Amino acid sequence: MAPSNNKSFIRAPTTILLMLYVLSLNLALTTVAQETATTADSYSADPCYNYTVLDNPWRATSNTYSSYCDTSVSWRGWYRLFINGVSAHIPDRCVAYSHCGTDITLWIRGGHPTVEDGVVTRDVCCHWNNYCCYFGSYPIKVKACPGNYYVYELVRPTVCNSAYCADVSSINTSSTAVTAATISTDPHSADPCYNYTVLDNPWRATNRQTNDHRCDTSFTWRGWYRLFLYGLNVKISDACVMKYRCGTDIPLWIRGGHPRIEDGVVTRDVCGHWDNYCCYYGSYPIKVKACPGNYYVYELVSPNVCNSAYCADVSSINTSSTAVIPATLLTDYLSADPCYNYTVLDDSWRAITYTFSYYCDINVIWRGWYRLFINGVSAHIADTCVAQYRCGTAVPLWIRGGHPTVEDGVVTRDVCGNASSNCCYNGSYPIKVKACPGNYYVYELVSPASPCHSAYCADVSSINTSSTAVTAATISTGLNITLLEDCKATGKCVENLLGLIENSTVQVLALNDVTTFLDVVLNATEKFLDSSSADPKKLVSDGNRLLKASEKLVSMVVKQTNTSEYVNFTLDTVEGQVFMVGPKVTLDKIPRLDTTDSSVDIDLIGIAKNNNETKSAAVAFMSYNTMENLLKPDFFNTSNDTIKTM
Repeated sequence: MAPSNNKSFIRAPTTILLMLYVLSLNLALTTVAQETATTADSYSADPCYNYTVLDNPWRATSNTYSSYCDTSVSWRGWYRLFINGVSAHIPDRCVAYSHCGTDITLWIRGGHPTVEDGVVTRDVCCHWNNYCCYFGSYPIKVKACPGNYYVYELVRPTVCNSAYCADVSSINTSSTAVTAATISTDPHSADPCYNYTVLDNPWRATNRQTNDHRCDTSFTWRGWYRLFLYGLNVKISDACVMKYRCGTDIPLWIRGGHPRIEDGVVTRDVCGHWDNYCCYYGSYPIKVKACPGNYYVYELVSPNVCNSAYCADVSSINTSSTAVIPATLLTDYLSADPCYNYTVLDDSWRAITYTFSYYCDINVIWRGWYRLFINGVSAHIADTCVAQYRCGTAVPLWIRGGHPTVEDGVVTRDVCGNASSNCCYNGSYPIKVKACPGNYYVYELVSPASPCHSAYCADVSSINTSSTAVTAATISTGLNITLLEDCKATGKCVENLLGLIENSTVQVLALNDVTTFLDVVLNATEKFLDSSSADPKKLVSDGNRLLKASEKLVSMVVKQTNTSEYVNFTLDTVEGQVFMVGPKVTLDKIPRLDTTDSSVDIDLIGIAKNNNETKSAAVAFMSYNTMENLLKPDFFNTSNDTIKTM
């Protein structure tokens, strides 16, 4: 459709612009890299080309003999499965028990990923006692590879005798739901929000620790239930509950959170905490519904193991209501809130600036929630990548996904360990995190997965929340830059940051420092450029400064290497990949560089060979998600009586 006389539409070829800019950045960084050049094979970061072959014929789903146990295996890194030389995969559907050369067969739930999905996490289920997910083992990482095969980052299972199964049949790429044959809901029955049985057992409280050894398998469950404590509305806990709480040995909680009213009836998995694993036992799923009036109802069924019982979460009590809360229950509520019930963790060697020793958190007996301090100053677990050999250990542990806000309540975060130039080379077990009033955080820490030496890092600098707020912090990088609290909010500090970056003589900078600066600068882009919008020439000048500053920051990731090295990062504003090759590189070509929406192939090996001085080269591939803040419609000339819209 042609535009009207008083309005013009300008369609900018943003993808082409991005590629042209990317190519110019590649050429610029090639020059930078010719004078610089880690010790890793280029494919070492990609598990599709760096795996251990697992070819045990007894793992076949058709094998019904022996009692092998994978808890006795020292699992390290990624594996590809074969059966008698034929490529295989871990089954993504329930496998009959007493197969795969073991008693308790292990399979993955959630289906296999596609190549485009990259690395994903899948729950591991153990079939036993006529239930496909009777035991829940630790989650594993899975990746689909070109050539129609899969690799798995396997870990030691939670129970013996159990073993990972190998299958050569079809792959399921859709989610696998596990249902119990005993669960059924009559679609014509009355609304369960108004047709339920009251469940009011004080011993079900999550803070109640007794020796009652209650067991919900002894109940005759029929229909829907609503939970109360002392007449007050509560819900089943949707976060991991400590062992020996709720009047039982194995407390049962639901995974996946509670629904909203508009969600209707949903199904939630039920987990039982045992042996220091929050979902050691997987009980039968239950139905859950959110009701008008801010309460929930549940279609409860008999659990599959004793002694276990459904938990009533005392933290869900609404203390602002006009109801009269018993004093003992209010005390119980506060004692159950980890913000007021934590252990202080104040090891000075956990600081991200500490570069000596080889401490290992696998040796710590972790129980409950912790709050971190460094020399008496409140700290938090680092939520950005930490350089290797920091925090008094070899593999520093940090959390991925940022910190929550107070309103978010208890959240789960993945734990990453930086090793082999990959910020998440070692993926440890997830932990619970909660933001507390008073601007501090508490963590339900668990023993890391592997390896030793690894330890949780404590940081006193900025916090990364869902709003990407940055608090005052000074990073010792050689740039001597102070990130002001209002930098992203107002853009006032960007001018100073740009000047310092432009004048910096730093050649190499840690990846987490580079991403910190990129995050601050690019998040403040729109507000910074608003001051230039009245002057098109200044707008062009300031936009170029921002792009050149981001180029310079990314070039600081380039390091000398004899063979090759690969680095990648993903922020809300930009994605980037950097590949470096040196004079002793053994590759014929480097892998394709990919971001979410684009990719590039470049003959970096040829460029390096033509560099007669160092035989080295590097390329950076960056994809911006905020280009509209730089590419304004005012750049294009139209008649004066038009409204320009990008």
